[in-house]
Amino acid sequence: PIPQALDLLGPVLPVDNDLHTIRYAPNLTLLLRMEPVPPLPAPGCLRNEDPSAVVGWVADNHAKQVSGVPGCWTVQASARFSQQAFDWPDEIIIETMIADLARQLA
Repeated sequence: PIPQALDLLGPVLPVDNDLHTIRYAPNLTLLLRMEPVPPLPAPGCLRNEDPSAVVGWVADNHAKQVSGVPGCWTVQASARFSQQAFDWPDEIIIETMIADLARQLA
């Protein structure tokens, strides 16, 4: 990560000042195996730009040729939901994200 790299390299290597403006935010992510495999729009991903959405991004790892297993999906929460739910119990986060994913796929 950039902040740690700057701490390590800053004293010995000149660094572009723009790198000091980079900030990170929490991101909650699920890896799911879907059976049966619902279709995703080509090229195997779904992006939701609605800031009130729970799930912001879904990628079919099989379509991306990252996984040999059909139905293996990466599901990422929106920035807002990740910030809001970061300290929630895992079960609640998973249940909420799966419910929103089902709603988006319906």
